[in-house]
Amino acid sequence: AVVSTQSTGDNPDFWRTVRNKVEGEEIVLKDDDVSLIDRLKSNKFPDLGYNPYEPWVDLFSQDKLDTPIVDTPEPKRRFIPSRHEHKKVMKLIRAIRNGWIKPRSDESENKKPSYYDLWSTGPDPNTKTHSNHIPAPKLPLPGNEESYNPPEEYLPTEEEKMA
Repeated sequence: AVVSTQSTGDNPDFWRTVRNKVEGEEIVLKDDDVSLIDRLKSNKFPDLGYNPYEPWVDLFSQDKLDTPIVDTPEPKRRFIPSRHEHKKVMKLIRAIRNGWIKPRSDESENKKPSYYDLWSTGPDPNTKTHSNHIPAPKLPLPGNEESYNPPEEYLPTEEEKMA
């Protein structure tokens, strides 16, 4: 161990020397290899010539074409209900017939809303316990002046305001 630490001080290329465990030899890295390792450590692309911001080629544009790129006819299975859907519908029909599911009646839809005395001294025995929370009224949305703060150079001057 003492010999290896002395050889590190004598060798100027010690910081770029790598030990190959398979072949049992020490390899001195070139400048290109060291720069590649530095780029990888700093989360950059390994290749110096790679441009990640090349112009993108839009294959499908927003323009409507006279002849579409894909013009396959719709398959028949999209129009025929599946066997799984048929089973679900039959299960619901059977549950309605047996009385397990009760469809909505017209009475429940036309039912009058029930009100309670908010400022009463005690709970009303006819109603269930209700929450004491009353939500605050919603504020109007901000107008154009309140939602946009332009820089002073775009603001009208006093002369423009008077005109």
